[in-house]
Amino acid sequence: MADDSPETLTLETLDVAIASLRNSLKIMSREDPDFYSQTTLLAHGLRKHYLILRPHGDLSDLDESITLFQQALESSPTDDAKRAECLVSLAFCLSLRCDETGSEIDAIEASRSAADAANTLGKDDPSYITILQSACYFIRKTAIRLHDENDMESVFNMHKHILSVTDIDHPQLKSRFRDYDNDLFNGYLAFGDVEYLQAAIQVSEDIINIPDQSSEEHARNIWILGRRLVQRYLRTGTSADLDDGIRACQQAVDYTPLNSKDRQRRLQSLCDSLGEKYSQTQEEADYQAVKVVLDQILDHLPTKQKSRARSLGNIGVILSLRYRQTGHDDDFQRAIRVAKEAVDLTANGDMGHAVRLSNLGTVYAEAYCNTGNTERLEEAIRIGREALTATPNGHPDKAMRHFNLADRLQLRYSESGSTDDLKEAISLYRLTLHEFKAPMFLRVEAGYSLMQACVWNRDLNEAYEAGAETIDHL
Repeated sequence: MADDSPETLTLETLDVAIASLRNSLKIMSREDPDFYSQTTLLAHGLRKHYLILRPHGDLSDLDESITLFQQALESSPTDDAKRAECLVSLAFCLSLRCDETGSEIDAIEASRSAADAANTLGKDDPSYITILQSACYFIRKTAIRLHDENDMESVFNMHKHILSVTDIDHPQLKSRFRDYDNDLFNGYLAFGDVEYLQAAIQVSEDIINIPDQSSEEHARNIWILGRRLVQRYLRTGTSADLDDGIRACQQAVDYTPLNSKDRQRRLQSLCDSLGEKYSQTQEEADYQAVKVVLDQILDHLPTKQKSRARSLGNIGVILSLRYRQTGHDDDFQRAIRVAKEAVDLTANGDMGHAVRLSNLGTVYAEAYCNTGNTERLEEAIRIGREALTATPNGHPDKAMRHFNLADRLQLRYSESGSTDDLKEAISLYRLTLHEFKAPMFLRVEAGYSLMQACVWNRDLNEAYEAGAETIDHL
């Protein structure tokens, strides 16, 4: 019953097993030699019950499972051979409950239980590395949730120890390297330390150099390296990383069979990196390179709605960039068609909904600037409001959405002379200027636009204050 795959037992069979274990424990004292094993079996069963019914499972199953694991640990000697396994099981349940409730206490206790499990065993114990791998998972999860970089460093040290005792011909060498790489990259995303990204790239290169890999393994590993390199380019601006990332993604696609379920995802990564290259150079050759891949993706879009929306959203960005460069109506129509479908396929509340609305609004705003068609400006404003509403307060993109809507309202003021539009634009520019988490360039641009709008509103004192604050930022 310790296997946590929900498919291994039917709900009916599990209910019978849980009832039987409950009855056994009712007539059993804590001193009984079977108390520990029966208690942990029931705890595993209740956890399974919760997992089978998730996301609609009863949290009381998980609560009881946690209590039973804690009771089992209290009744077992500290040198019990199965204590480490029980501590990991407790960490798993606490982590599940934390996912459900957001409890920081559960996150901390899960991390502590996992660390205790590793400390319970000697390094020469046959199960030590397996327990240490589990500890890495739970401690890393808590470190990221609570933004504890010291614990994250501890996780990296655990991975280094695991790899130091793993022979070159060990069957799990690649998976252990990959676990380390994933934790390094997740650490970079969570803490922004570029050294974590550098280390992840080095580990990805080490994985590629492991001998005797299948073509599929090689394709997957070189694809991951390509994505890491592109991520470093986005951080540092080093064009060689982008070029190397494109080459790696292209090789991954070349190694991936046409009928592979992974081909579409790798094509998308190649398309995104080529699109980034085109956005930097604006050269026709770079557009044609990305168009070849883009057309392949459009011909074989994913069937899953969420994946399809993500693909179309990314392609829409590239097509909107193309329209901005050419100003051709056929490029506008294609960009709008793809961007609209991406929005329509994205559920309200999805993290991508605001992003795709924002991209769609940008295409309409660009079309107004190219054509002077006020209907397109009205649509850009309407969609800009939707994108702003869909962006949670405190989100890093909130300031940019304030700024975009302000710009469009100011454009409409120039067309109609509506003071309401001008006053709303001033209010939105001011919000952007005072958003201390926003990028500095955006705040400075908002300050300049605010100063200009205040002059148009004949509020020279406010214009002076906006200008002075903008200069302070500079």
